[in-house]
Amino acid sequence: MNSSHTPPVHDSKTVVIFDSDCVLCSRFVRFLMKFDRREKLMFTDPSSNYFSFLVKTNQIKPPVLSVYARYNGDLLEKSNAVLHIISQLSWWGKFALILKIIPLPWRDKIYDWVAANRYQWFGKTQVCVLDEVSPKYKRRTIR
Repeated sequence: MNSSHTPPVHDSKTVVIFDSDCVLCSRFVRFLMKFDRREKLMFTDPSSNYFSFLVKTNQIKPPVLSVYARYNGDLLEKSNAVLHIISQLSWWGKFALILKIIPLPWRDKIYDWVAANRYQWFGKTQVCVLDEVSPKYKRRTIR
């Protein structure tokens, strides 16, 4: 892997980087896989080479405390990442646009509150959702 370039991902795709230990995050990824019929999203977690590259180039600092979205070279996090990700889903995108009217500091405060409590409310998973996906979705994972 060339350290001066991001690992290859088509520019029109959004890479969803998520906490693979989090049940809430894993359910979100399953939801996205099911409803991303145009296949605009790809998925990875902290155990991937892609994530290692982002850490090595100081684009992400572990541990993963947020959902990240990488699109066209930009790295979005927290509520901006979630809204961008949802906006990639046909009619769900309209819902994301409506939520964007909420000021960013408020959205991120809510995001931080949920993120801080996600393990307590939803628990931890022992197996990464990306290891369990059907062959139909496997090509959309980055390991």
